[in-house]
Amino acid sequence: MKNTLYICFSESVKRCLRYGIPVELRHRIKVINFLDDLSNGPIDDMGNIDRRIEWDRRIIPSKFDDLLDNIRENYSDINREVSNIKDEDIYIWYGENGSEMTGLLYILSLLKDKVENVYTINVSEKPFIYVGTVTRYRSAGEVSPERLEWFIGMKKKLGLEGYVSLMGLWTKLQQENCNLRVVKDRNILSVPESYFDEIILKYTNRYFSKCARTVGEVIGRNESYISDFFLFWRILELIKSGRIEYRGELGNMRDMEIRKSSVV
Repeated sequence: MKNTLYICFSESVKRCLRYGIPVELRHRIKVINFLDDLSNGPIDDMGNIDRRIEWDRRIIPSKFDDLLDNIRENYSDINREVSNIKDEDIYIWYGENGSEMTGLLYILSLLKDKVENVYTINVSEKPFIYVGTVTRYRSAGEVSPERLEWFIGMKKKLGLEGYVSLMGLWTKLQQENCNLRVVKDRNILSVPESYFDEIILKYTNRYFSKCARTVGEVIGRNESYISDFFLFWRILELIKSGRIEYRGELGNMRDMEIRKSSVV
């Protein structure tokens, strides 16, 4: 039996996948994750990690500086892991959202000489049906460990034709190099960084309420998952432009309260 490498796009999914591996197979299956959220920020020069970290520092609050250090280190780890791949089967776990789909494209760009061993597992491709309840997952992070085996059965061998098609999409997104990429109608698109501003305003009350509540509403009601870091950064930009007012500690999403400006 060949060894297997699982690749995913968050620490929580990594833990979930490890938990879901049968004990007798754990010596044959390794799990790694890619940390950076490539749905936002520059992607035209992925060899320049400092540029990516500079962007991440722009949208990630300073109290999460440890995360920035981890992201930088993770780039080195990923490149080392990819270079050490021999003949393992490679399973890439993702859902139809901007972060995981751009992450998939980036990882595939590193695997160009190993494409024949690559399988993809798209947890958004088919709804999960259990006891009459239909669940459609937007990200791999929404899948509970006990349901992982069902998705393994949905794996698809990528093949050269599929790889070439996805690399064409990656090149297109890199050339466009917008500061935001989202999934709409199951396709990933480049959009302006202000794309979510109107829905943020829609779920911002006329009276002061918790900023985290607005962020949660936008995440919960959007077709494609988007990170709370990016949405909070957009709220701060809307505060700068005068479209949202705040009280409390500026930059602290949990404690800050916001309301729609009277001029909006």
